[in-house]
Amino acid sequence: MNELSKQLRLGSPVEVIIPYDLEPQGQSAVKAFAESRYKGPIFNMDFPWLVTMASSAAVMITWALLVAHTSRTFGLNPVLAVLSAFPIFFVLISPLIYPALESANLKLAYGKDWLRYLVGPTHIGLTDSGFKLYWRGRFFYNYPSLAIWPEIFDANLVEDPLYGGTSLQFVYQTGFGRRIMTLPVCGFSSREDLELVLESFARHIPEDNQSLTLKEQAGEGFARLLAEFDQTSALKSLPGTSERTDT
Repeated sequence: MNELSKQLRLGSPVEVIIPYDLEPQGQSAVKAFAESRYKGPIFNMDFPWLVTMASSAAVMITWALLVAHTSRTFGLNPVLAVLSAFPIFFVLISPLIYPALESANLKLAYGKDWLRYLVGPTHIGLTDSGFKLYWRGRFFYNYPSLAIWPEIFDANLVEDPLYGGTSLQFVYQTGFGRRIMTLPVCGFSSREDLELVLESFARHIPEDNQSLTLKEQAGEGFARLLAEFDQTSALKSLPGTSERTDT
């Protein structure tokens, strides 16, 4: 256990950043994104929006000047030509800028493994007041999904139909209403990281917002779930099995 983890357990106002890594079930960006449970947080990044708006403004001005010049050459009304050309920009060009920036941010950070981070966050942040989910890329990372402990509800340990094994599932309050979050335990890189997250949830979330299953496992020190994690990790380390890349 490192010093930050010790301080967090003692209630110190620190943030512990834990790596998280889910393997995509498909090998294409479209399939990986389609299966993602985190579509909202992936695109909650301020910097790409600013670049997109600036790029769109620059391209639109250039587009308007080019269309106006071309229309004069052919004796057309430049105002009507510019107005009729703008829908082409908004429909065909503008929607591509933001996804292109996001993809480049992840590809340049993680290379061929970038699809992994379309299906789950790259890091989890824990503090004494709440948790955060991060997508960290080469140039920028998202404004993290953030929830304070009293605003986390229905915390439970459930069987995961997509990844198999157990997932930590809960509902948390956002500015746009409540959202369900599911974190498969197979995404954690070590037993210690998983144990710290489980202990933090059990300790900080009000008991009325915890399921009976979570309370029972917490009373046992999450021994069964940690044993399941150890067994899964041991199987993945066998020759011929794929290993996850820690971030």
